[in-house]
Formats: sequence, C-alpha cells, structure tokens
Amino acid sequence: MVPWLKQLRIGKLAIERRLAAILVAEVANYARLMEQIEEAFLVVLRSYFGAVREVIAGHRGHIFSGACDGIVAEFPSIVEPIRSALEIQSEIMDRNAVPEPQRVPRS
Repeated sequence: MVPWLKQLRIGKLAIERRLAAILVAEVANYARLMEQIEEAFLVVLRSYFGAVREVIAGHRGHIFSGACDGIVAEFPSIVEPIRSALEIQSEIMDRNAVPEPQRVPRS
C-alpha cells in the first residue's frame, strides 16, 4: 500500500483507511421455523448464536451488526473469516445431527 493512502485528509476531517474482511451469516428458513416452532426455535437459536460468537471471537473477529436471523462480523485478515465459517458450519452440522427434542439446551 502507498504510505500516503493510509490516512486521507479532507479539510479538517481525517479519514483512516484500513483493510478488513467481512463475514455475513444468516439462518436458513428463519421465517418458516419461527412460524412453526417459535418458542423452541428461539431457545435453540440463542444457543447456536452463542457458539457462533465464540468461534468468531476465537478467530480475532468482532460482530458489529446483527439481526434476529444473522450477524455481520469483521476480521483483521482474510484467512480468519474463512476458518471461522468452516468451524461454524461444522459446529452447526454437529448440533443438527442431534435429534430435535435434544437440541433444546437444559436450564
């Protein structure tokens, strides 16, 4: 990167430029699942998002936006969101392999 491009001044406003990689993830079939099994789905969803947050943090990521059915996370390198995505998919597949009644975390 050209050194003078790292920080740009426009009048009194200084704009710092930095590179980041973004990971966007959302729940497939969210609306249908909410319609069919709202209460149980929300409990399971909270548990899954907890695992997703842990994976992202473990790969130096930061969730900066989210909605009911998804998240947007930022990473300082291009490799970490890919590793995170693979680990998240593996974790979700493992959890989905458990029969539905057992997915609801016990309090």
